[in-house]
Amino acid sequence: MRRRFLMAVILGSGAAASGLSVSMFTAARAWAEAASQDSAKAALAGMARQLCPHDVPGNVYTEITDSILSAAATDSQLRRALDQALSELDTATGGEFFTAKAEAQLAAMQGIDNQPYFAAIQGQVLPRIYNHPSIWKHIGYPGSSVEYGGYKDRGFNDIDWLPADSS
Repeated sequence: MRRRFLMAVILGSGAAASGLSVSMFTAARAWAEAASQDSAKAALAGMARQLCPHDVPGNVYTEITDSILSAAATDSQLRRALDQALSELDTATGGEFFTAKAEAQLAAMQGIDNQPYFAAIQGQVLPRIYNHPSIWKHIGYPGSSVEYGGYKDRGFNDIDWLPADSS
């Protein structure tokens, strides 16, 4: 008991001195114990690619994954959602989700897409991917126009995929 108390004091004082919270250490340790960080990153990147399949470099999905895992370090609800999803996806693919073929990944994700933890992860992936400038370039979104006077003067009438007005 005394040894645990001393460890807690040492960790707490080191965290306080460096400006970090103890919860970040315990969260990071829990993630390291639950699954290797590399496999969690790879699985989450696979999920993101299946949710938003764009022909963009893999580093886009890696950046999004890093951002979500960083958020999970301080959000216990998100950590639980990720743990649950990764466990279910590994089970559904009969091994590690990130090593499965794309078709098996998609089928596994369709098997859990009605679960609340899946919606929580989807809610993390979608805004991050569609706020990424590489995705903007890929889908033809010119980005913010506020600094250029708004869309009235930039991009309002740029679409060319609508049929011509017949009136």
